Amino acid sequence: MHTAPNRKHTRSRPLGPALALALALLLVACGGGGGGGDDENDNGGGDNGGGTPSYALSGTIAVIESSAVDSDLNDPGQTNYRRNDNPADPDLPDAAWAQSISTPVLLAGTVNEPGTGAAGQNFDAGDRNDYFVADLQAGQVVELEFAADPGDSDVDLYVYDVDGNQAAASDGTDSRYECVAITRAGRYYINPYAYSNASIYSLRIGAPGTGSSCGNATAAFGTMALLAREHALGSPKAMAARSLADHRSLRSQAGLTLEAATGLGPQMLRLPAAATARRTGLARLKGDDRSTALDERGQKSALAADGAANPANAAPSRIEALATTLRYAKALRATGAYAYVEPDWILRRTATIGSFPPDDRYYGYQRWHYEQIRLPEAINRINALATQPSQRPLVAVIDSGVVLTHPDLAPQLDSNGRSFVGGVSIASGDDQSSTADNSVFHGTHVAGTIAASTFDGAGAAGVAPMAQILPLNVFGSGEGASTSDIAHAILYAARLGNSSGALPGRRADVINMSLGGGGSCSSAFQQAITAARGAGVIVVAATGNESAATVGQPANCNGVIAVSATQPNKGIAPYSNTGSAVRVAAPGGNTGQSTTGNGQPDGVFSTMASFDTSGSRIHTLGFLQGTSMASPHVAGVMALMRYIHPGLAVEEVDSLFADGSLTDDLGSTGRDTRYGWGLINADKAVVAALNRIGTVPPTPAGEVVAEPSSLDFGSFQSTGTLTLSLNGSSSERVTAVTSSDAALTVSAGSSVGSNGLGSYNLSANRTALTEGSHYLTLTVLVSGGSRSSFTVPVAITQNAAGVSRAGGFGPVYVLLQDPDDDSYQLTVQATYSDLIGAYHWSATGYARSRLQVIAGTDLDNDGYICQRGEACGGYPVLDAVLDGQQLQLTGNRSDLDFQVAPLSDISALSLRKPSTRGWARRQARSAAP
Repeated sequence: MHTAPNRKHTRSRPLGPALALALALLLVACGGGGGGGDDENDNGGGDNGGGTPSYALSGTIAVIESSAVDSDLNDPGQTNYRRNDNPADPDLPDAAWAQSISTPVLLAGTVNEPGTGAAGQNFDAGDRNDYFVADLQAGQVVELEFAADPGDSDVDLYVYDVDGNQAAASDGTDSRYECVAITRAGRYYINPYAYSNASIYSLRIGAPGTGSSCGNATAAFGTMALLAREHALGSPKAMAARSLADHRSLRSQAGLTLEAATGLGPQMLRLPAAATARRTGLARLKGDDRSTALDERGQKSALAADGAANPANAAPSRIEALATTLRYAKALRATGAYAYVEPDWILRRTATIGSFPPDDRYYGYQRWHYEQIRLPEAINRINALATQPSQRPLVAVIDSGVVLTHPDLAPQLDSNGRSFVGGVSIASGDDQSSTADNSVFHGTHVAGTIAASTFDGAGAAGVAPMAQILPLNVFGSGEGASTSDIAHAILYAARLGNSSGALPGRRADVINMSLGGGGSCSSAFQQAITAARGAGVIVVAATGNESAATVGQPANCNGVIAVSATQPNKGIAPYSNTGSAVRVAAPGGNTGQSTTGNGQPDGVFSTMASFDTSGSRIHTLGFLQGTSMASPHVAGVMALMRYIHPGLAVEEVDSLFADGSLTDDLGSTGRDTRYGWGLINADKAVVAALNRIGTVPPTPAGEVVAEPSSLDFGSFQSTGTLTLSLNGSSSERVTAVTSSDAALTVSAGSSVGSNGLGSYNLSANRTALTEGSHYLTLTVLVSGGSRSSFTVPVAITQNAAGVSRAGGFGPVYVLLQDPDDDSYQLTVQATYSDLIGAYHWSATGYARSRLQVIAGTDLDNDGYICQRGEACGGYPVLDAVLDGQQLQLTGNRSDLDFQVAPLSDISALSLRKPSTRGWARRQARSAAP
């Protein structure tokens, strides 16, 4: 029997911004495909005549359009430093007032108590408060994640409307994440606050309806008092806390008055009436005895900063009253003497639902890629079945393993997972990565897209929530997987004889392989895939990410459903491989742009993992892009079909693709080399499966829906497309689509029929808009149903003439290093340009032939870039650097372009880096303009 050589195949990695020209450098790319090698794009330069090279290097560093930076970082390298420690206060200089921001926004900042954190321009005086002011709409969510260990530092998030009538606090003590949902349109102060010590933070505000599910919502105060209930004298909780006598003494010193409760009702805690007394009392509760005098920064100091407003001014006085009331509540809870302490308002609670859209916290980040494949309609149709099927479909994920303890995956995992690495098989499908491997936990991301636990109010959602995952690890802790290991994993998933000598409890319904290599299909692969199909397994694989016109193996093997990748506009992603083997397209994302209104790059969002400061593995979520992200969308849809029709034959699936029953035709009519048979349509697939078993597909009550459900034109985009369709049984028809502003026009496309359904063309006239963020509305007028219209939000940011935006993430330092000599490093500071919305960097005299390029911010001025919360990137993408990729220089380079983004769970990049300290930066030179 002839078999192919036992070669290595790569797994998916997160790709950076629109860097198609640099992808040839990637040995490890999302979805696999081909090999790589040293870059040969040199243009002059050389040695200095004495045998030592001397190269001139330069490039551009891109940031997403919505980037912004705190105007008073701790980094002394920040230009245009301006304090933003207070809301409007006529007794303070203008420079200390709140910083104006536009939304959507992803902002990086720092806060610290006096004398805490790294040495820098805020160390002595402190920067306890940052205040931002923004016009917000109902449905927007303000999200904050701070970088420091929650056991050492604490950053809270407070939001107040400028009139002091609405407020909300997110001030937990056991998480880095804080959020506040906006319930009423208006102008708001957004206040990150250093409750203890110091930290970097990321602040994100997306367009309305695009944020995560958040249980903290702005609401009106009943009174400027607190509802509380002391633990009863002698109770275990009271005895465990400080003595109640001591606490009551402290309460008296803090100026609090406790009103007796009636029955089991709450007690009312009255705060001091005077602003100064409130500041002093709050400081005593927190054990802070620093002075209340004005400090050298011109702000009201460590105590005053808890209020930071002038009581002589009505609006700031109201803000200070709100701020101190909320902060008193947290300080009192920390004493342990109360069962609860909370403001006198009604808190919103989120509901658990069983239909799409689900209540999973991060579903807003996934909306674009699930709406694109019509997943909400598919799930709602399944939910309308009179009787649910009893058997959960099983999807084998042949990849890097899965983090078995991830809370969004643990309930979904089959217990028969295995690893096939180096010819050795063990009974565990866990990801075996260590801190030294710098893993992105790729298989965990793929598995989450297929079947993350859904409808649980947390984490992310999966395409097939009822499916189970069979995790099969073929990578171990390495970066490559052998043909033989992959082939044996295929056979194991199909419950056929394999090298492990073991069999799973039942064969998989679907296999997903987000991996690959160059060349034609090997005989070993083809034999295993043919055998698996013969056993009834549907095999799905990614086409690869080399922007090539050929599909890599195993996606190019006969019988495999080869998946190319689309962007939010349904165009083929720039990295996606295409070719005659492509069967279908699905969302893979494009992190080089941000068009979906959530303020984030257009990546695919799913489950991930990282390592904390102690080296322990932690559960996270994040964005990746690639055909590896597209493939699990299709695998999930196949699982939906097998849920409905467990006996659906693989040949039937082939026929359904060919007759258009599973896709929306895109590109050339019929099958083409880019989309195959078209974009996967989950609802069509569900209907097709029901038809095959003779069940009339349920037609849940439907209505006209828009896809996408929200749009963001950003600072540059001027055109877009809106598609209107029915998501169920409905007599609704579209009678008109109107815009709330003449600057946004809408016209029917050629696909719009007499019922008004189809695609509409949108055009923004930016010259008709004033500077700032504009939240416009498209109103879709309908008839024949119970409603007369619905709306689609559209965000457009218009910048001042000749200026793109005051964006960026603060000073960015570029480290040029020899990967073979840790002692050699050349560091320059990049220059941000408002006109192009990007950084430029250049350096001369690089004296090595090998090169790695890393760039990032040092917001807290601790001498290290690329720590949690700081922007980070590398050429051609960060993961390539972490995987040891390097350039071989033979001349000068002026094309070293890449992207930076904050390393956080509310940003684009996963928290993957070689050490918790990031990279040390040495004295930087300013880059040439």
